[in-house]
This record gives sequence, C-alpha cells and structure tokens, in this order.
Amino acid sequence: MKSQERRPAIQDADQVLGLVKPDVATYGGTGSKNNLSGLFSIGLNGFKESVAGTSYAAPLVRRILANLDQATQNSLSLETLQAMLFHHTSMPAPLQGRQIAFRKIARQFAGFGQPFASNQMLETGDHQITMVFQSRLTIGETRPSILRFDFSWPQSLVDQDGKCSGRVRMTLVCTPPLDRAFGDEFVRVNLDAKLSQMQPAITRQDGNPSYINQIKSVQSWGSHERALIEHGLKW
Repeated sequence: MKSQERRPAIQDADQVLGLVKPDVATYGGTGSKNNLSGLFSIGLNGFKESVAGTSYAAPLVRRILANLDQATQNSLSLETLQAMLFHHTSMPAPLQGRQIAFRKIARQFAGFGQPFASNQMLETGDHQITMVFQSRLTIGETRPSILRFDFSWPQSLVDQDGKCSGRVRMTLVCTPPLDRAFGDEFVRVNLDAKLSQMQPAITRQDGNPSYINQIKSVQSWGSHERALIEHGLKW
C-alpha cells in the first residue's frame, strides 16, 4: 500500500548543491579485479568473507568517532566531536583542485574529505598544536554576542626576535536555532570565527588593546543567505 503523503519537489538544483552531502567519506572497498576489497565480514556460513560497498563507509566513520569518544573519556560534546572529525580530514587526490568551482563539486562527492584515525587527531608533531574551544552563546541579546578565548602562541613557533609564524586551519561547528518558517533564512544565527593578534602598542582611546585578524577567507561571499548557504556551508 503506497503512502499518500505528499513531499515538496525540489525546484532549484542549488537547493541540493548548497548542502554538504556526505559530511565525510571513506573507503567502501578497493574495487580491485580480484574481488579482494580489503574489507572483511562474517558471512552466513560463519566464515570470513571479502565484502565491498559504500554502505561499509558509515560504520568505518562511526568507529573513528567511537574511538575518539572513548580516548577522550566521553568528555567532548557532540559539536566538538564533529569539529575534530571535520578538522582532521584530507580530500582524496583525484578530487583535489584549487579552483573554487572544483572544490564545490568535490564536496558533493566526499564532503570535507577522508577522516584520519582517532589517534592521529589527538597526537601532533613537535611543531604542531591542536586547540579546542567550546562554549555556548547567550540567547536574547540585542547586540551580536562575542566569545573570546585568549591563548599564547606556542614557543616552538616563536623565533629569537619574538616573531611568530605558521599555518593555521580553523574549523567552526555550531548548533544554531532553526525555524523553517523563514525559508532560506531558517538558520537563525550567523556565526563566524577569527584569529586575532593582540598589538603591543595601545592605540585605542579607551585604553584597551587592539587586535588584527590574521585569517583570510578563501572566498568573499558577503552576507546574503543564498551565498552563505552555498559557499559558507551555513546549513
């Protein structure tokens, strides 16, 4: 018996391209000619069998998240676990490209990329550091809310003259309030992240230090909802 429920048809292809589907990707098999995929399971006869298929990718990602959650003693929130997963990914070589349009297409195939193993997320080299900041924005503010997290640059990245250098990769994950009555604007909060460097000289009239943002976006998409959804991954 068929359901009589009616579902709205998608009128615009951009409504699909605006979403990141999937979030991440991993192997469902090697696709080799000798039918050895590298993945194995227990068959109905109780013996180990070689298996393949995209449905095996989801359990592999869940295992990474479960190992990460266990290694951190269940102390991370859902958003932090997601941030760690998305932050520690690499796009497969066939999908790598510098053009904006190419990156947009690659996202539809592999999302943010293939996640690293959980131990690689928690361990870094001597000249690397991963910092996690988590908090909750207040509700009902009439002015934009700002969360500040002060930290000192690692000494291993500071030279003899006191200058610091290095590459920074930032990942922002949030759970905003939603209201589908507003259409394209049903995500009711815009959230942005900046890495600002405090300046040694006080130039402000109120006596507070000034900061310079050291992060540049790969593309300027403005504040229009359509652009935020398509390029800023607002959904």
